[in-house]
Amino acid sequence: MRLFLPEHRHSANEPHFTPIEFVNYLFSKENSVWDPVHNNVNQDMSRPLAHYWISSSHNTYLTGDQFSSESSVEAYIRCLLMNCRCIELDCWDGPDGVPFIYHGHTLTTRIRFHDVIKAIRDHAFTVSEYPVILSIEDHCSLPQQRKMAQLFSEVFGSMLLVAPVGGCDIDMPSPNMLKRKIILKHKKLPDGVSYDEQPNIPKIEDYGKDLDLSNSIRNGILLLEDKEEKEWQPHFFVLTSNRLDYTELQDGTDAEENEEMSDMKQVVRHDSLSSLPLAELHLCEEWFHGRLAGGRSKAEELLKQCVDLGDGAFLVRNSDNFVGSFSLSFIRKGRVYHCRIRSRLERGETRYYMVDRDMFSSVYELVMHYRNNPLRSHDFSITLGTPVPQSNVHENQPWFYPNINRNQAEEMLRLIPKDGAFLVRPSESEAVTISFRADKKIKHCRIRQEDNRMYSVGSLNFDSIMKVVAHYEKHPLYKKVRLRYPVTEESLRQRSQDSDYGNEYGAPDYLEMDRVGQVTVIAIFSYTASRSDELTFPKGAVITNVHKEDGGWWKGDYGGRRQMWFPANYTKEVTEQKEESPSEAAPLGNLQKGSLDISGALVEILPGPGSTSHAGPEVVLRLHTANHYLPFDVGVPTKEEGEGWLLAIKEAAQSASDRSDMERKKERTWRVAKELSDLIVYCRSVSFNIERLKKNGWMVHEMSSFPETKAMVYLCQQEAKFFVSYHQVMLSRVYPKGQRIDSSNYNPIPAWNVGCQMVALNYQTPDKPMQLNQARFQANGKCGYILRPEFFFSKDYDPNDQTTWNGVEPISLKLRIIAARHLPKSGRGVVSPYVEVEICGCEQDNDRYVTRTISDNGLNPKWDYECEFEVVNPALALIRFCVYDVDMFGDPNFLAQSTYPLQCLRKGYRSVQLRNGYSEELELATLLIHLEISAPKEDDELLLKLRDLLSEVRRKVTESEERGDEREASNAREEFRKIEAKIIPLMEKKETT
Repeated sequence: MRLFLPEHRHSANEPHFTPIEFVNYLFSKENSVWDPVHNNVNQDMSRPLAHYWISSSHNTYLTGDQFSSESSVEAYIRCLLMNCRCIELDCWDGPDGVPFIYHGHTLTTRIRFHDVIKAIRDHAFTVSEYPVILSIEDHCSLPQQRKMAQLFSEVFGSMLLVAPVGGCDIDMPSPNMLKRKIILKHKKLPDGVSYDEQPNIPKIEDYGKDLDLSNSIRNGILLLEDKEEKEWQPHFFVLTSNRLDYTELQDGTDAEENEEMSDMKQVVRHDSLSSLPLAELHLCEEWFHGRLAGGRSKAEELLKQCVDLGDGAFLVRNSDNFVGSFSLSFIRKGRVYHCRIRSRLERGETRYYMVDRDMFSSVYELVMHYRNNPLRSHDFSITLGTPVPQSNVHENQPWFYPNINRNQAEEMLRLIPKDGAFLVRPSESEAVTISFRADKKIKHCRIRQEDNRMYSVGSLNFDSIMKVVAHYEKHPLYKKVRLRYPVTEESLRQRSQDSDYGNEYGAPDYLEMDRVGQVTVIAIFSYTASRSDELTFPKGAVITNVHKEDGGWWKGDYGGRRQMWFPANYTKEVTEQKEESPSEAAPLGNLQKGSLDISGALVEILPGPGSTSHAGPEVVLRLHTANHYLPFDVGVPTKEEGEGWLLAIKEAAQSASDRSDMERKKERTWRVAKELSDLIVYCRSVSFNIERLKKNGWMVHEMSSFPETKAMVYLCQQEAKFFVSYHQVMLSRVYPKGQRIDSSNYNPIPAWNVGCQMVALNYQTPDKPMQLNQARFQANGKCGYILRPEFFFSKDYDPNDQTTWNGVEPISLKLRIIAARHLPKSGRGVVSPYVEVEICGCEQDNDRYVTRTISDNGLNPKWDYECEFEVVNPALALIRFCVYDVDMFGDPNFLAQSTYPLQCLRKGYRSVQLRNGYSEELELATLLIHLEISAPKEDDELLLKLRDLLSEVRRKVTESEERGDEREASNAREEFRKIEAKIIPLMEKKETT
């Protein structure tokens, strides 16, 4: 009372209120129905973790629905500041080997895994020091799981729980023992498949690490046959534990060229444009014209050419005058306007803006904002509309031929017998193709276009074909060959047809992004030629040097006939040998030319040409591997050496096969990286198996998750008593069903009532279930942990059988809803409010009352409405006050609510501080109530028992009728009538009093 008085009256000997002060005090927070003793942690926090309800979130990263809403790091921070102690990370493979977090296979945006765990580290223990559980929904590959494990350890440091505490395997540790600890919930490799427990079989991922020639199984010079030259060329081979690697023996010049080829392979590796960092996303957009030749005047020209696109047509370009800045040009009422997009550094990050109050992380975000929101000036406002596409300047170049196909391009290139001769033409499946001469062959390099935006050549991206050509005029496109001699109409006129050119340059081939070898096919059906220029071949024939043509017919070599036609659908493409890009695991480094996976390979030794003559190897080793359809032949100079290689390869192949089988089985079954598995201690996710638990007993380190549909039937009805025992020792988590695309929530109370600790809800949704959740965890200092009532730990407790509720004391609650103050306005202004008060708890206690509606008075409506509740199990009960506004159509509209655990209330004349849908307090909005809580009267206790007995007898009647036992059903109906006869007078007496 003293605190509510003005400061100068705090020390008065006889403090008193004026009438106005007294009324204000009644409606004030100081007089709240909420008992402030529960604002501090006042429960025993030394019990096992399984004894507590734990505040839990589902799809924590989302700010809205599960289909197209934003994912946000701030959503994690908000949940943690709302005392949530179990949050979800939905992890998917991301670029650069680091996962993304988002709702997979939807339009929801993506956020960086690294950003999320840093936010968790910084805010996990801001409002509560008790442990945070990260529920990991893992869709990542094993390499990215290893990256996750690394980041967890690096970012969380000593916060991360990586070893058991307390030294007890019978129960879980307590919240007190786990203060300021982060616990990972994830699958864990079970005992018996860990590599650490099988010392004779090294970890698969360890193979290839730290390899060099000194610790290879065998190495030496062997021979490979050059199919065209019919000569056996020496190669250096290295046999490792699971591969056979080789390279050519070359002099210094060739080695230098080989190094450049290696660089080229790195250039032509294809990466998705989705891996572009945020700051470069604008490079992929059609509205970005880069450094536009002609600058401002060219931008005006392009916009005026596109005046038919309407007001708001726009483009963005690099600024002509300011380095690092951009210019936005748009058209309005036929006039072109130019605005500078500025940038500046804030906390080490570049921010882009046009006005100081609106800052963006990238040019892309800025443009997207003004495509949805008006750009305002003193004279007008406009929303950016249709982008002005980039002009195809390359179509005017002499080396571009818009109307030729592949065959015509090759005929033209045969007239220019120089490496580096090139032309550009449209492609059937890609944007364009560069056809050029290199290494005495005609090559074709496809230039991909991502989403009609950037042009992609391997990992390099360009915003125009002109820049592609300009780049490869200065840098090698293939080996050492640059684009040097454009094939123009003028150059073609100066050359005449030379029949030798075709033979010199052989069959053309595409330069693919991942390989440069020739195409080989195998016949899957026999075919007999019907014309002289066609091939005849049996099923299983191998056709080499294949030249793919349009129309379903290809050319190839078979049976001594070269470049003859055959039907493509009679064959399937195979790979003669798979060449892998050099990596850190390659013993030969950048010199490595090829590699074979020898896991499960079959090897045989055959006589070589050297056995009958002095030319070639004496024996040939023929390898049949799972990854190559055709055998791989390796020549060995001597028979003795060949037998040594044969034995070594057989032993390595068998060993690699054993390890590979184990790895595949492990990954197929568990798909869990050991590094991540090692971080899982107490919350090991497993599929629920009731038979295994009944047979083997409780596994305190394991837990299972259930969708709401399964939980409501299985946990809450069919196996309710079993799950009460289960939850005395083990954890479980319930989450919303997948059909809740709108991120709505289910009723959490039935799951709580069978002891489920983690009832996960969508925190971003302001609905009734979420308001009940906030009320449940409002007690115990809002620490996110609520100790479950003691009857949950009785061996006899059955939530569906009231007779087993030992120690539960029913109460009688008499409530008077007197008035309200300062109710929030609805959309139409003046409100017509009514109040709904509801008890939510066990099934026997669920009840509600509704006041009358007060017309057009949200300032100080008065109801003076009385109601009573008989609450059987107050420890489970929540009381919810909800204020609605009745609109002109008679429909109720939510205005405010306030929900509390029933056992945390104070009696007497009290205020109810109203909250919005998100359970955030509404300033001044208050109800005034009078509350009486007492033990039920003698008649009331008898009435409650009779009601429960009546429910039991009704169940017996139903079951008897279903079994067809009419005699038992008749007896049950008679018992039902007797009990009903006892209830009626008690009810009449209650109504009279």
